[in-house]
Amino acid sequence: MNRQLTLTKCLNVKWEGHADCQHCAIRKNDIFANLDVAKYAALLRPILQYNFPAKALLYAQGTPATDVYVIRNGIVKLEETLSDGSVRIVRLLQSGDAVGIETVLDAHQSYDQTAVILRGAAVCKIPSSVFVKLEKENPEFHRVIMEEWHRQLNAADKVIVDFSTGTVHDRVARVLINLAENSKKRNLIEIEMLGVEDIAALTSIARESISRVMANFKRDGLLEKSGPNRMRYNWDGLNDLVKHS
Repeated sequence: MNRQLTLTKCLNVKWEGHADCQHCAIRKNDIFANLDVAKYAALLRPILQYNFPAKALLYAQGTPATDVYVIRNGIVKLEETLSDGSVRIVRLLQSGDAVGIETVLDAHQSYDQTAVILRGAAVCKIPSSVFVKLEKENPEFHRVIMEEWHRQLNAADKVIVDFSTGTVHDRVARVLINLAENSKKRNLIEIEMLGVEDIAALTSIARESISRVMANFKRDGLLEKSGPNRMRYNWDGLNDLVKHS
């Protein structure tokens, strides 16, 4: 299912100050995991922390790519505008992921997609010039950037295959598994849920069908509401559903 997107630049963004990379709670899971941040503290000084509200626009497709955003918490969706003006979600990025990593590959690069905050997120905004300087001082860091870029390309391919093929139950289950994989890395037992409209944009399934599937999952004990926009998930049950379909 495709839909039209009207972009609005959100002004309700809270600046939290300069990032403290050395004491960052998620650093072991982000692109700076193996970097001696104390050694490069001066280079990392331009990194700023922000809190973005739901539906805030990080950047728009086709605009000059000047910054990379590392997600501290929350979910960011990447959307592409198709030739007919409709919009398709092509990737979901979560805690520890680098949004807009393509900025580092080409100084004149434009953003390939539009990045939108789902339900509110804390992010670190990193000028692409920081990555350029780090690569010059630490050639090994270039390999890290390329590995992250390759991982994201694989994730995009996975979206195409997993979310666009199989039964309605399979595709919705795979979206939930994708969200749960990130939660499991952080030893969490619940996920931040996507709205029905976003799941529809990922899977090309009618919203009414998704609502019915979600109701079935709750009835069968695969999902349980744990708070506003949050669900506890049955990891084994979701995977068994896909495995035996």
